[in-house]
Amino acid sequence: MNFDSVMGWRHEEPTLEEIEEALDQGRLEMRLYKWESGYPQFDKFGKVRRNGKTQQWKTRPSEFRIPVKYGLYVYDAVTEKNLDQFRIGGGK
Repeated sequence: MNFDSVMGWRHEEPTLEEIEEALDQGRLEMRLYKWESGYPQFDKFGKVRRNGKTQQWKTRPSEFRIPVKYGLYVYDAVTEKNLDQFRIGGGK
């Protein structure tokens, strides 16, 4: 059982082009968690902004990494492995 089935949240994973367009428009959102009783609890979504350029590899063209930032202290990266933690939200 994965986290999405527990939370009842299902979505289609966006493509790299859709993610970059959403970042440029300020519409990419990341799942934010808080810790309760030693377990992460889904709390809300927060808008993230780009914190560097997109990295792609010639030897692994399906892999990418886009560094992002939320608030003052939270840094992360959008990769092909953690796309389920991000969604494309509404406008600015």
